[in-house]
Amino acid sequence: MDVVRLISESFGYAKDAIWGRWVRWLLLLVSTIIFPFMYGYTVRVMSGTKPAPEFEGWIGLFIDGIKLIVITIVYSIPLVILTVLPFLMYFIPVSATVTPVGSGPEPLLSPELAIFAALAILIIFILAAVIIGILSTFAAVRFSRTGKMREAFRIHTLLTHIGTIGGSAASSPSSS
Repeated sequence: MDVVRLISESFGYAKDAIWGRWVRWLLLLVSTIIFPFMYGYTVRVMSGTKPAPEFEGWIGLFIDGIKLIVITIVYSIPLVILTVLPFLMYFIPVSATVTPVGSGPEPLLSPELAIFAALAILIIFILAAVIIGILSTFAAVRFSRTGKMREAFRIHTLLTHIGTIGGSAASSPSSS
């Protein structure tokens, strides 16, 4: 993989998209306020359109932006669960049948065990964030290329595609 060539092409793409095109630049700036338009434009860019797509078809941009937001939210659900889990483990008391009458609710875990569990969940969270970040990026590109939301959730296909990218870089003669 020729990294210098890829970086050069990406700068060229961005330059062609914005340089000397003040109307597009201003539309991109305004679309950051109404963010579904920006996400919709991102979908068009990720679809591989060359040169950079024009800012037209506002309804399509908005709908594609909403779809990309939904895909991102669905992929972030496991991370939200891993974020809330340590707090739930610490603050949810054990059932009243376990504690003696009148002594009040006891925490599910002792504070020391809760800290250990929270640190373990933090490590799991970091690993999950990296994995989900890579997977959701490929899912967004797959959605952009096919135009179908269900393609973003075909996990086996995404993992296969990620595996072929790693395999093609390792077997490439220019990588040595």
